Amino acid sequence: MKHKKIIIIGAAVIGTLGILACSGAGNKDKPSSDGGLGAGSSSGPVTAAKDPDGFGEGTFAVGADIKAGIYASAVPDDSVNCYVEVSRDNTGSVDSIIHNDNLSPGSHALVQVSDGQYLKTSGCGDWASASATGPQSTTFTEGIFRVGNEIAPGQYTATVPSDSSNCYYSISKDGSMGISSIVKNDNLNAGARGLITVKAGQWLKADGCGTWTKQ
Repeated sequence: MKHKKIIIIGAAVIGTLGILACSGAGNKDKPSSDGGLGAGSSSGPVTAAKDPDGFGEGTFAVGADIKAGIYASAVPDDSVNCYVEVSRDNTGSVDSIIHNDNLSPGSHALVQVSDGQYLKTSGCGDWASASATGPQSTTFTEGIFRVGNEIAPGQYTATVPSDSSNCYYSISKDGSMGISSIVKNDNLNAGARGLITVKAGQWLKADGCGTWTKQ
């Protein structure tokens, strides 16, 4: 099995709250084949085959190989490991990494990139430009979502599956997804009740927590 780089920003201490949370794939319900979006959404991410700006695996210079913007993918259910990395340069230095992440099979993946940055992606399927507008789902499972785009703003609850080894969620103020952008994050044990409130414009990552439903 090919090993990926560890997630550098999967653990974050948020302000004075002292919340330490780790992102990692745990045992979950059956992977979602709809890209992590549940009832209330009639469409998933556009496939790269339909998008002239779409791309697959590899390393890309933003502004040269791909355009700056927000890209989406539905991680294949048979993916061994989806890895995404956004860097300031192409040196391969840990210090150059702005954001990196692992996403589970069946997840809805999102990444935002700017001119001059580099994007590395593996095991995530085909990427396409993320829609600026669309149906806002009121349920979701695994992945990264824009509040007000993929999912509706509001309060959501979830009961963590009994076989989950780690439920992690993070709410970020923007698409940079770095430590400084995280508003709140937490880990929840199997069987725990999760309760979050999200606002339009925020980005949300959920992993291993089961199905979230709007109240």
